Amino acid sequence: MALNRGRLARSGRLPCGHTIDSLWERVRSGASAVPDEHVARCRHCQTALEGLRALHAATEELAAEEVSAPPGLFDRVMRVVRTEARRGDTVPLVTGPDPASVSTTAVAAVVRFAVDTLPGQRLRARRCRVQAPPGTVDVLDVSVEVLSPSAAEWDETELRRRIAAVVSAHVGVRVRRLELDVVPLEPGEEAR
Repeated sequence: MALNRGRLARSGRLPCGHTIDSLWERVRSGASAVPDEHVARCRHCQTALEGLRALHAATEELAAEEVSAPPGLFDRVMRVVRTEARRGDTVPLVTGPDPASVSTTAVAAVVRFAVDTLPGQRLRARRCRVQAPPGTVDVLDVSVEVLSPSAAEWDETELRRRIAAVVSAHVGVRVRRLELDVVPLEPGEEAR
């Protein structure tokens, strides 16, 4: 019985066959005050109408209320809009009924963080490009330009491991391919 009720609820039909949409239209138009013969006798329709009338009254009340935005709301909304506009492309994290993605700009920021904070080094990430290979989920190809003081001795394998670990921990994706383009800095030149 519960299975049938669930199916009926999902279809929008009451056990008597009437639809919630038709009853809602009656409430909205005011016709529910003069029910037809079936609706007047049907306990399912009467119960639904009672709830729909309460919903309609509450909706009307809320719609009539004077609303004022809190101070600074416009600025906060526009900041989010500008951020979203700069997000760039996205890469898929999860597919299915609830797909999720992350912006390539956000992933690039995580990669830069991984390079810039490699313990004991003065490396800086300059350019970073992130993309998802076609048809893949939670896998990325990353290309990053690394600025390095010319005299510095550092372990490229350790940097590759760090980038992969930081991206995995902070974004939840695996780095499939990582291209490093190391640009040596001349003595006295600053990494920007």
